[in-house]
Amino acid sequence: DSTNPAASTSSYALFGAGSVAFVGLDGLDIDGSVALEINKTQKTVDETINVPNPDFDPDQPAGPSNPEEISVQVKFATPSEIKAFKGDVTLTVADVFTLSGTIYFRQSADGKVQVNMPTASVLITIDGEEVVGISGSARFSIGDVDGFKLQDMMVTGFSLMGTQAGVAPGTPVSRLPNADLMEPSNGAVIDKMDLYNRKYIDIRFNDPNGAGLNEKSITDALPEFTLKGPGNSTLIVNGSPKKIGYNTYRYSLENVTLDKLKLGEWQVEFKANSWSDKGGMRNASEIETFTIREGQKPTANLSNPVSGAQVDLTMLNACKFIDVTFADYSGAGLNEATILDSAPEFTLSGPGVADAAKPYAISGMPQHLYGTTYRYRITDLVPNNGIDLFKAGEVQVNFIAGSWADNASNTNPAEIEKFTVTGTTGSAATTSQGMSIGPVLLQGPTVGIQGLTFKDMKLVVTIGIGVQHAALNFGSSGTSQTPQQSQSGITTDFTGLLGTFDLAVDVLGFLQGSGSIELTGKFGLDVSSFNLQVPNVLIATAEGVKIQYDPSYDPAEHNGESQKLITILKASLSFPKFKISGSIQPYDPDGPSGPEAPIPGLIIRTDGFRFGTAEICYGCTDPQSTTGAPVTPGTTTEPAIKLGSILEFDDIRFGISNFGVTFGEALDFDGEIFIASGGAKFCPGKPVNATIKDSLYAEKINDVVQDPNNTWALRAALSFTDGRVDSFKFYVDTFRVEFGQFLALTGKDLYINTGAADNEEIVSFVSIGAELKVASLRLTGEGRNFAFMGDGSFKAKPGFGVFFGAESATGASVGWPSWLPIRIKEIGVEWADINN
Repeated sequence: DSTNPAASTSSYALFGAGSVAFVGLDGLDIDGSVALEINKTQKTVDETINVPNPDFDPDQPAGPSNPEEISVQVKFATPSEIKAFKGDVTLTVADVFTLSGTIYFRQSADGKVQVNMPTASVLITIDGEEVVGISGSARFSIGDVDGFKLQDMMVTGFSLMGTQAGVAPGTPVSRLPNADLMEPSNGAVIDKMDLYNRKYIDIRFNDPNGAGLNEKSITDALPEFTLKGPGNSTLIVNGSPKKIGYNTYRYSLENVTLDKLKLGEWQVEFKANSWSDKGGMRNASEIETFTIREGQKPTANLSNPVSGAQVDLTMLNACKFIDVTFADYSGAGLNEATILDSAPEFTLSGPGVADAAKPYAISGMPQHLYGTTYRYRITDLVPNNGIDLFKAGEVQVNFIAGSWADNASNTNPAEIEKFTVTGTTGSAATTSQGMSIGPVLLQGPTVGIQGLTFKDMKLVVTIGIGVQHAALNFGSSGTSQTPQQSQSGITTDFTGLLGTFDLAVDVLGFLQGSGSIELTGKFGLDVSSFNLQVPNVLIATAEGVKIQYDPSYDPAEHNGESQKLITILKASLSFPKFKISGSIQPYDPDGPSGPEAPIPGLIIRTDGFRFGTAEICYGCTDPQSTTGAPVTPGTTTEPAIKLGSILEFDDIRFGISNFGVTFGEALDFDGEIFIASGGAKFCPGKPVNATIKDSLYAEKINDVVQDPNNTWALRAALSFTDGRVDSFKFYVDTFRVEFGQFLALTGKDLYINTGAADNEEIVSFVSIGAELKVASLRLTGEGRNFAFMGDGSFKAKPGFGVFFGAESATGASVGWPSWLPIRIKEIGVEWADINN
């Protein structure tokens, strides 16, 4: 640009248009026209340039229908820097998968090409018949590892098998502008001296709607983000950045010293509404991180949903999972055992979190998806309380420091990422009427693409159908119950159902004339909860049900483990009329705080099965309460078992824990066989009597908090190792023994373990005491929180204390003035930690 002396040698404007094709993705065809627009002149442009006609036919006479030159108009109405690559295209794979719409390309900070389609439609056909049609908008990425991969899709309509489903589409909304750390990048590690020497941070601002950025809202004096580090340390950022590239700005750091650059994780907190695009859309808040250190530590990032994303409320509650990708910077690899243990790697908080915040809702044992990406299932532990896992609002994912490690023993720092749950993203569409598939009635189903990859000449599309509520209409294929079923009182309900199936296209085969289009046979069915009731006959419930099959499963790629076909977290079956019920529950060998992963209630593999805890109960008629308890005492006031007037049991339970069989191998039993009850009475109504009850609080055994939902009052178990008995364990929740009206003995959480080692507890108590009544005098004494060890030594636990009470004593008995209106009920000494 010689007419502008101030312009640099890189000042230019460019416009180009033509057809497009993918390079390195053979078999993925793209048809359509695209245009490349670049304006770096810092001024408006309106020029017409004559260029040679690429379609000129030299064998024909030159003229209006065959010109030697054509005119190209280069026009930019704004002096703002523009760099756009867009067009209207159709992507196809072997006439099976078709994706069409307006497309935009840009390169992200990690080097991947981001493909944004604000208007898109997907059509999947088999043998010319439509299977699934979805319309909306979509975002993809193109990278070396993942190939062509779907990131998210906003759905405005769908059809199944060519039939429209009465769609009431979610209201599409514009995506909010966002930003990415460029240097250092999100989740990256930077040396302390490097950051000190450079004293700047580079940020790329993204314009997902294609409206153009409002640059003044970025370059004004107000900062777009804050920098917060370990120990509440901060760094001052110059709010007026310098533009260094397309939508990329450099922020200088003010008054930086080595002391201020604290080692550890730093959060770049982008402030909501601090910049906008030219359409007036303002940015949402988001957090990205980098770590200053002199060594290497592993980090994690949300991968589904991604940090800063807007997520559809219905689809998230139906899917019930969050995907996380872990990163290793040591070069030694990740220690996968620290990820797969039962301890969770993150917690959820914020206004968008409902029942997902409950203890144990997040499975600490994720499913490995691919690479270093893992899927964390989230279970609604109280499915009948009318509250979903998530609600509209911001969700904060808090990665817990030290919760995983690499193979060099470096543990992770704390990190925070966020996404927003809203009912107006349109990322799923729901029907306004029920849909029926055979006898199954789906009420308000959602349809979305759960995954789409194209790599190595193969296209795999994962279709997900989520249903908030489903029911079975026996004897009917319509959308309403038959009269016979409605009159019978039989009800069947499913909640939180998600079914997925994969469709595979052999693109290389098609190119060679022998391709195939088929379902891979891989499928998954997840059910959050299930309830079946036949009045006065049967009640069946289940939670956390997963049915899956992958015909290409290779045990060698899974540490020799056989494929899991069915996994059930917990389930129960009750026959109320006969006061008999059975249940399966998870079993945690070393308690919730131990490193071993819990065993689900039932796992069926291709070569065997394993029970967590399986139990049969006589006297238990309500198999599933709203508190999530596995079994609760019967509704009758009569005891289940009564031995004359001497002994009564509210119920009696027999069960087995950690029992598994692998076909073709010898039985290896490392679990327990137990007998238990929800309550018992000895000589009820007699002068000398005893009562054992189940308390409402979470019990502690060996200082480990147990499942708060168990309903055992007493439990006796034989523990086995390698098929042989190694110990007898006896547990009593709350007991009271009365000797007439004068003396009573009380206790809580009595635990006996005959197999305890010298450094383990052989007998422990949360409390044990006595009460003595003589006329108007009532004396009490109690010891709390102590145990006897296997070597015979005494152990005083945190909170250990000795307490005495004398309800008739006055203040004068301890030296206070007699006229003070004081009555002493208890005197005691308690140590928070007597050992320290």
